Amino acid sequence: MTAGLPVEPSPEGPLRLTTLGGAGLWRSTQNVLGPGKPLALVTYLSLTPGHTASREFLLDLLWADLDRDRGRHALRQALWQLRQLLGDGAITGREELALGVVIDADRDRFLAAIEAQDLDAAIQLYHGEFLHDFALPGSTEFEHWAEIERSRLRATFLRAAEMLVRRRLAAGRFREAQDLARRMRDADRLNETSWRLLLESLAAGRDLLQATIEADALVTTLGADAREPEPATKALLAEIRSAQGAAMAPGEQRPTGLVAELVGREREFAFLLEAWTAASKGPARHLHLSAAAGHGKTRLLGDLAHRLRSLGARVVYLRANPGDRTLPYAFAGDFAHALGDLPGLPAVSPAAASALVGLSPSLSSRFPNATQVRNLPELLRLRTAALTEAVTEVATEHPTAVLVDDVHWLDVESHQVLEGVLHRLDKAPALVVTAGRPGVGRSLEIAGTIQLELEPLTTMAIRGLITSLGRITDAALLDQLVDRLEQGTGGSPLLVIETLQLALDRGRLRLQDGNWSCPDQEALLQQTSESSALSARLAELDPDAAWILLVLATAGTPLSTTALGSGTRARDRLDDHLWALERKGLVHRVGDSWEPAHDEIAATALDGETPERRRSAHL
Repeated sequence: MTAGLPVEPSPEGPLRLTTLGGAGLWRSTQNVLGPGKPLALVTYLSLTPGHTASREFLLDLLWADLDRDRGRHALRQALWQLRQLLGDGAITGREELALGVVIDADRDRFLAAIEAQDLDAAIQLYHGEFLHDFALPGSTEFEHWAEIERSRLRATFLRAAEMLVRRRLAAGRFREAQDLARRMRDADRLNETSWRLLLESLAAGRDLLQATIEADALVTTLGADAREPEPATKALLAEIRSAQGAAMAPGEQRPTGLVAELVGREREFAFLLEAWTAASKGPARHLHLSAAAGHGKTRLLGDLAHRLRSLGARVVYLRANPGDRTLPYAFAGDFAHALGDLPGLPAVSPAAASALVGLSPSLSSRFPNATQVRNLPELLRLRTAALTEAVTEVATEHPTAVLVDDVHWLDVESHQVLEGVLHRLDKAPALVVTAGRPGVGRSLEIAGTIQLELEPLTTMAIRGLITSLGRITDAALLDQLVDRLEQGTGGSPLLVIETLQLALDRGRLRLQDGNWSCPDQEALLQQTSESSALSARLAELDPDAAWILLVLATAGTPLSTTALGSGTRARDRLDDHLWALERKGLVHRVGDSWEPAHDEIAATALDGETPERRRSAHL
C-alpha cells in the first residue's frame, strides 16, 4: 500500500479472494461478489504490487470498448458497488485508486507456500487455472494480464508438482504419484513431461494396463496436434509396450487379490533407491532385508524391481524355493541362467564360461566351445569365480541390480557361492539386495553389508493401508477397525490384507469405486478379532481348489500346469480352480508355472491338513 493509506480489515469479517479454479470474493461462506468487472477491479488491485492503479489505467484495462465519458461512468458505478458491499474504505483515493481492505488471496497463499518450499501445501491450494473461464467484454488488456498470470502460475504449479511426484515415487507412494501426475497432465495436455511422469508412475505401481491406455491417449493427443513425440517420450512409450507384453521375471510375484499402497515401508524404499544411485556409479553395494514372514519383504523387493526398471536399470530378480533346498547348486544354476541373455556375459573368460555351462546347461548355446568342469574339489571355487566374473561383466556393460528373495531357502552350495560372490564383487556398478527371515536357514556373513529390518506396521501405517484401498466415511468405524486389526494381526501386512479379504469374501465389507462400506459393523468387528483370517479363508475353499493349493505347497517349487494335472484329481477343471485361487490372491504364476502366493499361505495350507492328505500330496 502507498504510505499514508492504512489497510484495515473489513468490519464484517475477513475477505477471501478465489482465483485458482474459479473466481469470487467471499466473506466466511458467503459469496459477496461474483464474476464481473467489479471483481476484476478488486482482483487486479489485490494482486498487483502496491495495490494501486490510476483511473486512466483502469479505464484502459476494463472499459476500453467504451468512449471515455461512458467508461468513467462505468468505473464510478463499479466503485460505488464495491464500497456498498465492502465498506466506504474499500477503495480510497481520487485519481490514484488504492485498495483499502485486507483481502486473503489464494494466489498469494499459493506463491507463499512455493517460496517457503511447502510444496504439499502449494499443490493443495492450486485448484485450477487462474481466473478460469473469466471473460469480460471490452477488457482485452485485463485478459492479457490474466493470461500472463495464468501461464506463470501454471508453470509454477507444474514445477512444484514434478518435484513432488518424484519424491513420492522415491518413497514408493505410487498411487499418490499417479494422482498428482494426472493433475499435471490435465493442467497442460501438451506438456510431455507431465505425460511421462504419469506413465512412469503407472509403470512403477505395476499398473501396466492403465499405462498402456494412457500411452495410447498420449499418441492420439499429439497426433491431433500434428506433433511427433519427443525422443524421451518415444523411449518411454516403447518401454511401456514392451513391459505390457513381457512375462514376469523368474520368481517375481504378480500382485493378486487386494493390492494396497506400499504403506509403512517408505523409509526403506527410499533408502534402497539411494543405495542404487550410489552403487550404479560403483563400487558394488550389498543390502540385506530381514523380515518376519508376512512383513512385506517380497512386496518391497517387487516394487523396487519395477521402480529400478522404470529408471532404466538392468534388474536380475531371483528367488530361492523351499523345495530346492536339498538340490546342490539349484539356486546358483538359476542365477547363471538369469544372466544368460544379458549383454556383457560373452566377455567372460573361457574358464568362467565352462563353469557357467556346468551350472546351467542351457548356456551351452551361448558358449558352444565351453568344456565341462570335472575337477570336483575345485567346483565350488570355480563356480563362485565364474558367477562373480559374470555379474562384473554384465554390470560393467550396464549398471545392474541383483535382487534375491528368500535366501533362507538357499541350498548349502548355493549359499556358499552367493557369499563368495558378495565377498569378491568390488568395483562393478552393481547393487545386490538379499532378503530373508531372521533365525531361519543360514545367514549371509558379509563384511560391509548394510542391514535393514522391517518392523510390524504401526497403527498409523495400518490406517494408511486401509485408506489406500478405499475411503471410509465413518471415522469411528475406521478407528475401531484399525485397533482390531493391530491386535489381531500384530502389524503383519499380509495378515492385515488377509483379514480384509476375508471380510470381503464373507460380505462383512464391500469395496466399490474406491469406497469401503460395512453392512454389519458388529459382525465385521467380531471377525477382525479372530486370530487366523488366513486359516479361515483356506477352510472356505472348494475341496478340489484346496487340494491343488496343498500340492503346490507340498512341492515347494513352481509346478507347471502339466505337472499339476498329473497329480490332481480335478484335471478337467484345473484351469478354473487355478484362476479362482489366483483371483483370491492365494497362488500366482511364475512364467508358465504356479506356486503359492506367499510362504505363509503354503505353511498354513500344510498345517491345516491331516498327515494322510499330506502324504498323498507328496506322492
